[in-house]
Amino acid sequence: MRVFTGNDNIRDAWWPYGDADMLGRAMMIGYRSGFFTDADLAIALDMATTEAASVLGLERYGLAIGDEATFVIIDAENAAAAVAAPPRDRRLIQRGAIVPSGTSRLDTLFPRYDTQQGYRS
Repeated sequence: MRVFTGNDNIRDAWWPYGDADMLGRAMMIGYRSGFFTDADLAIALDMATTEAASVLGLERYGLAIGDEATFVIIDAENAAAAVAAPPRDRRLIQRGAIVPSGTSRLDTLFPRYDTQQGYRS
């Protein structure tokens, strides 16, 4: 039996917690299912990525030659660490091109401190 997870709610009237974050969804699956080992957490990640793509019939999904080259780069030791504590800082590569990160409206209210340059304007 194939088991996968998905997310169709993005802060709508039925579910105010949706954010389309599949890594967060993998974390929730692992947490709610009592997944504690690295192998278990890898299964949670597979449920939100490769298994979901397979069920949806997505072609050219993955990181093989000829695939679409759409993925997210994160800073984590391994898949288990990424699922257990999903990093906030991420970079999206879509069809092989880096998608520029948007500026948060908090950046205009509270500028970030840059250790090299001081406060950023």
